[in-house]
Amino acid sequence: MPSLVVAIGPLPPPTHGFSENTKIITDRLRGRCRLRVVDTSPGSPRRSPVYYARRVWREIRGGLALLRGITAGARLTYLPAAGAGGLLFTVLQAGIARLAGYGIAIHHHSFAYIEERSALMGLLVRFAGPEALHIFLCAVMQRRFEAQYGPRNGMIVSNAFYIRDNLGRERTPPVAGLLRLGHMSNLSAEKGLDDFLGLLRALKAAGIRFRGVLAGPAATDAAAAAIAAAAAELGADLDYRGPVYGEAKTRFFADIDVFVFPTRYKFEAQPNVVFEALSFGAPVIAFARGCVAGDLPESCGSAVPVGADFIAAARERLAGWSADPAALAASARAARQSAQSACEESERSFEEMLARLSGAR
Repeated sequence: MPSLVVAIGPLPPPTHGFSENTKIITDRLRGRCRLRVVDTSPGSPRRSPVYYARRVWREIRGGLALLRGITAGARLTYLPAAGAGGLLFTVLQAGIARLAGYGIAIHHHSFAYIEERSALMGLLVRFAGPEALHIFLCAVMQRRFEAQYGPRNGMIVSNAFYIRDNLGRERTPPVAGLLRLGHMSNLSAEKGLDDFLGLLRALKAAGIRFRGVLAGPAATDAAAAAIAAAAAELGADLDYRGPVYGEAKTRFFADIDVFVFPTRYKFEAQPNVVFEALSFGAPVIAFARGCVAGDLPESCGSAVPVGADFIAAARERLAGWSADPAALAASARAARQSAQSACEESERSFEEMLARLSGAR
């Protein structure tokens, strides 16, 4: 009889890298095992009493799903590790799973508990036990995690598997003398909105022609006000498209020459959008948070050290590309090649992960 896998984690909505990746993994587990998926997403990014009540109830359902499977033979639970206080739920699920005789796989998506040791993560490691499988996004993540919490039974599966359907997509032809700069996220200061808008203003002051292409929902009222103020100031030089999904998201990446991602988000680990931009042949300029430095060779853009002046560093690189379109074209080719290689390597490790989760290996 196929093994039972109980997956407990967030699915869209809301849509972000964490929920999208959980959906892809659970979708591709179907047919390989007896799969039970418990969606722990509260359905909205807005914090409210309803948000927390829904989250708690869905986590309770996850624990009940584990208990219902206690009579199954081979059984495993897949737990994407939440960040911040949400990690408490992962700790509780791991404790129930261990007591109920499940194998445990923990998928790490945050650098917050790696940058600074977390008591909750220490509990999770203890509750999950020495045989638990820990899935990391890059070698840096694994090395630094093990420095904090000790050697683990681990494997590396990059998020680059996410872009396999993008490879080969074409961008719209470049506009001579114009840099098309993109930024997409759940828009907020910590995700880099303020630095992106500041960069556009700096380019305008320097006389460098550009068009800023901005996408995503405003995550806060302050973000909405910042976008409105920039639109009034920059006029046609700023193209704000709001939330984009499906073909609209494809058009976003097709319409930019460079992707700019000055994230300050403390949970940032390996943003899907970096791989997405590279897959379209758009070089990336980003803060070197989490796995970004290793995922972004110099030939494909710039990984700006955390704490450095992002606007100054990005302006210098963009000025060079503006003056030398051939150099930008070379970086675009390198970006595609890097994305292709990363995706191929990730697909191999992804299949290995699915085999281990489903009990086939």
